[in-house]
Amino acid sequence: TTTTAMLSTVLLHARQDPTIHIGGEMDLIGGSVHSGAGDTFLTEACEFKASFLTLHPTLALVLNIDADHLDFYRDLAHIEETFQKFLSQITPGGTAVLCGDNARAKAMKERIAAHCVTYGLDDAQSDYTAADLCHDDALCYSFTPLEHGQPLARVTLRVPGRHNALNALGVVATARQLGLAGEEISAGLSAFAGAHRRFELTGTVCGVKLYHDYGHNPAEFRSVIPLADAVAGAHHLFVVCQPHTYSRTKLLFEEYMTCFSGADTVLITDIYAAREKDPGDIHATMLVDALRARGVPVVYT
Repeated sequence: TTTTAMLSTVLLHARQDPTIHIGGEMDLIGGSVHSGAGDTFLTEACEFKASFLTLHPTLALVLNIDADHLDFYRDLAHIEETFQKFLSQITPGGTAVLCGDNARAKAMKERIAAHCVTYGLDDAQSDYTAADLCHDDALCYSFTPLEHGQPLARVTLRVPGRHNALNALGVVATARQLGLAGEEISAGLSAFAGAHRRFELTGTVCGVKLYHDYGHNPAEFRSVIPLADAVAGAHHLFVVCQPHTYSRTKLLFEEYMTCFSGADTVLITDIYAAREKDPGDIHATMLVDALRARGVPVVYT
């Protein structure tokens, strides 16, 4: 969602006026959909139930291929096979932009016929890399994108987190395939103010800042908690976690044990069922007991 919103902002600031469909909301378009006058359609594609196989893109950006939606997929190999099928549907002459920092995404380069470009903060062999990566006290990053080693206009972000620097580099690589100049891309990324429910400050109550983040698996908790820790500083950091779906909680149970580092107190709510029915063999209190046994300061609420 964040990366789609970033790319939307870049294209809109470059006066491309694409039609946009995002699985979240951004103020720049007044919601999640924008009907543009340009000839580009930009959509956030989802692998859940392989729904992205309805799409035949000219340009596809893959951020990562990881274990998720395992209530639908048999295993990680099944997920990889489905991503390969999706990328094989890129129209002739099209391009796949792959994250070089994610081994499974990068491996798609050898598995599909489409032209591929890669990007990465850590993968020095990627086509797009970053020089002079640094951040301010709020963990908002800036960097100089390198295109095959040649510098483009420096990027300074208003949204925090190293993961967003990686997202922004993916947007640079994608926007360059669309013919945008480095200065246009930099200006758009600098204007990006974030999408709702993505580490969003929603209010302050009795001096306590409340942030809302739609992270629905432990890997996403690991990304966002350091941001909250930086905001909290010396103050007490409460992390409230609502586990998302019974199947994901069971399959990623061990990952939950190590994803709350930096929190002073963790509060675990009942599992959010979403599309599932309670199987009766998993409960939030099981997470609480296991975390407490490992010394995590956790409360069931």
